[in-house]
Parts: sequence; structure tokens; C-alpha cells
Amino acid sequence: MDIKHIERELLLNITIQYLNDQAFDKEYLSESLDWEKLYNLSIEQRMFHLAYNELLNYIPDSYRNLFQKKNEDIRKKNHDIIQEMSALSETGNDMIFVKGIILSQLLYNDPYYRVAGDIDTLIRETSVEEIDRELKAKGYFQACGKEDIYSLDFNNPDILPYPILKDLNHHEYFEYYKKVGNDYITLELQRYIHTTITSKHINRFLDENEYLIINGSKIKTLSLEHTLLHLVESIYTDANWYHRGPKLGKYFELGLFIKNYNQKIKWDEVLQKASSFNMSDIIIPIFDDLNGLFGQPIAQDIAGKLDHSKNKNRLPLIWEAPLKERLFKSNAEREAEIFKNLKRICYSEEHSKNARNAYDANELTSESISPKEYLYVQNNKHDYKLYYLPLVDTTHLNFNIYVPLELGQSEYDWEVILNTVDPCIESDILDLHTFSFVKQDGVIRTNLCNGGNIEQAGDLEIRVQIPLSEIKKSFREGILAYKIIIKERIYGGIYHVISSDGYTDKSFWLSPTLIRV
Repeated sequence: MDIKHIERELLLNITIQYLNDQAFDKEYLSESLDWEKLYNLSIEQRMFHLAYNELLNYIPDSYRNLFQKKNEDIRKKNHDIIQEMSALSETGNDMIFVKGIILSQLLYNDPYYRVAGDIDTLIRETSVEEIDRELKAKGYFQACGKEDIYSLDFNNPDILPYPILKDLNHHEYFEYYKKVGNDYITLELQRYIHTTITSKHINRFLDENEYLIINGSKIKTLSLEHTLLHLVESIYTDANWYHRGPKLGKYFELGLFIKNYNQKIKWDEVLQKASSFNMSDIIIPIFDDLNGLFGQPIAQDIAGKLDHSKNKNRLPLIWEAPLKERLFKSNAEREAEIFKNLKRICYSEEHSKNARNAYDANELTSESISPKEYLYVQNNKHDYKLYYLPLVDTTHLNFNIYVPLELGQSEYDWEVILNTVDPCIESDILDLHTFSFVKQDGVIRTNLCNGGNIEQAGDLEIRVQIPLSEIKKSFREGILAYKIIIKERIYGGIYHVISSDGYTDKSFWLSPTLIRV
């Protein structure tokens, strides 16, 4: 056992033995084991329930209360969640319950065994207003934070008057809450499955459902085949994007799900659905990861039948370390590696060939350029376009941005952000410059976050200046990637991005905007 990472190795060995129906071997315990570190790591890796139950007889007295208190809290919270799920199921609404309690029942035949956390549901978007009314009738309220919309203070929440998405194209709405005793139950309504299964396929995905009996109540959930696809998609998204990162517990529970239901799963249907939902190239690497972690040929005969063609809309991320190491990287380390991946893709030779030339400011003016020469930012909600003109002189790259009349005279608040992408591939940052201008309380103001200069050149004209000396450091000299983002205020502090957000929108990185000076 690796003495430097003894707690990590212990968790890995617990999962392997459990999947192989082996009792825990106490030889894996060591006097140098840090039980507090193990406690925190098991929670971080979503493995507490398994670690606690497998190590119960070996936990030192000095740490027993810590572990037992956590387990008791989980069981109490799960009890409250089960009561709520039962009550909500009786209304006959369109909610499909996933993850949490559902997995606890499916995997361990015990709804109290694993951490549920909150109530996760999938819904049809057309049902959201009806479900919103039912939830509020049962004591739930939808809210966000006032200072930070994603950080809720229960003593001072911003109660939302109607169902509001977290962003225009986001897969879920802001959370609903209900006070039960001295605690709050959190409920999530999700209209899509991240960016993998959206409006095109979600209704077909939700059609495949069945009922699970939990403590005598019929709870609607996905079919076994669609539960498998949902688990795979969740692992893939977490492991390959900004949020959460890969977790040992999620890989373990996918392996356990396949082990428990291998004979019941209609594998031909899984193959067909994976292909129709464009998920085949997601399943293959996840199954490979399962085999690499746990040393088992999990469904290798199935994986061999999957379509191995790449989805052209999938980002080709390259990881420097194997999954076993990536599981335990910090958020900052994971984010830095994702940034490097995005910049590598953005500044690739293929994309660099498509960079547009900036206009020579000494030869052209905005008056002498025909309208078709202007570039524009399309938005996904309104008819207007935000036009801009990149000009270069001897010292600066300039972006002249022209606010459309519809936006300038609008009654709502908005913000336009210009970010440049750091051309240094090996740096730990993504954005090199950030400029923005906003309309608040009827007044347009400019903001400079870092580098360069921004000024208001007219009522509806904004000018951004970036020193050429900073661009010359480019990975491909003289080329700079940039993104212009339009946001509009929806309610309170909630803004929706109505253009490509140039950050979580993977389509931007597959076809970035680049300028050559």
C-alpha cells in the first residue's frame, strides 16, 4: 500500500472487495492511517456510507462518535426525504425521481443506506408551472441568494415568484426548499440531462419509466436501461467539466449497478438508445475507466458492440494523469488542467487557420467600411444583433462595439462582456482580459476588470483597447481568441446569458472566434 496515500488506497480496496463479494480484509488497515483524513476523504469521494459500514468494527473509539453522528444524520435526512417523496408521488404529477434515495434502494435495498442529499427529479418542461403550484401548496418555496444567487441564506432568501431557470439554456431550475423540523429539504427540477439529452430527446428519454416500492410507497423513476444511461452521463459530465470532478463513489455505484442488474438490463436496448441519444462515445471511456479502477471486465462484450465513432460535438479533452490520480486532485488543479485543454483546442493549428484579420485602423474608419464587413454577436432570444469592428493600429488592437437601439433603449438591465483567452497554453488561467459594460437604472457604465482600456465613445458605442505587446506573447504569434457575451437581468440578481457564454458552452471551443493582428 502507498504509505503517502494510505487513505486513498484503503477506499479503493474497499470498493474492489465489495464488488467482488469479499469481506473487508483488515490487513489493509495501518497504524499510520489518519482516521480524520479518511472521514473527510470518504465524504468528498461520496464513499462515506460504504466506508462506515465496512470499517464499523475497526473505527477507533476516539473517532467513533464522529462517524456515528454522520451516519445518524444521513439516516434522519433520508427519512425526511422519503416522507416528502411519498407525499409528492401521491399527487400523480409528472416528476420522475432519480439518484439519491432511488439509488440507495436499487443498489443496497435500503433507502437509508447512502447519502441522498436532496431530491432530484426530471420533469417535462411543459409541466413546470403545474408542478410549481403543487410544490408551493405542499410548503415548498423556490429561492436563490441575494448577494450571490448560488449561495442561499435561509434567514434572508430571495423568494422567486415563478419557476426560473439558472440560465437560458440551463438544464435545471433554481432549487425549491421546504423546512422540515430544524432542517431544510432541497428539491431540484431538471428539464434536461445536462447538455447531453436536451429538448430533442428528453421526452423520449422520460417515456421509459417504472415504479419502485420504497417503504410501501410507489415512486416513479427511470427504467433500468435509462437509469444506467443516466448514471453514465452523470459520471462523464462530472469527470470532464468544471463542476464536481470525478468521484470514486460514482464509479463504484455504476459498477455495482451493472453487477446487480446485469441479467435484467436489456443490453440491446441500451445499445440502441445510446446510439439514438448520441451517447455511445460517452459509454465506452466510462466502461474503460471502470475496468481500470476495479480490475473487472465490466460488460466488455457490451462495450465492444457500441458505435466507436466520435461525436463531433464532444470536446477532445486530453488528461495528463490517469483517472486514479485525477480522482483525488483539488478543484484548482482540475480547473487548471481543463483550462489548458480548452486553450489547446482553441489555439489549435486547425482553428488558427480560420482567424480573421483585424482591419487596419490607419486605412479604414467605421464610415468607410460597408455594413457586411462588421462582425456581430447573435443572441438566442431577441431579433437584434450586437455589431462590432476589430481594428488594429501600431500599438493596440481595438474593438469598437455598437449597442443596438433595441438594447440601448430597453427597460431591463443588461451586461456585455468581452473576454480574451490567454494564449499561453501552460498558464493556470483561462481569460487574459475582461472588459464589460452594463446598463443599470437606465445608465450605461463601463467596467475594467484587468488589462487594457475601455471607454464609452458615444451614447451607443464602446471602445476597447488591448496593447499589441500582450498579444505578441501568443502561442501562435499575432492571434488572439475572444468571446463577447450578452447577459440580461431576469429577476433580482439573476442574469441569463442570451448569446454563447464562451465558458461552459462547449460549442464555442469547437468553433472559437479568433483575430489576427
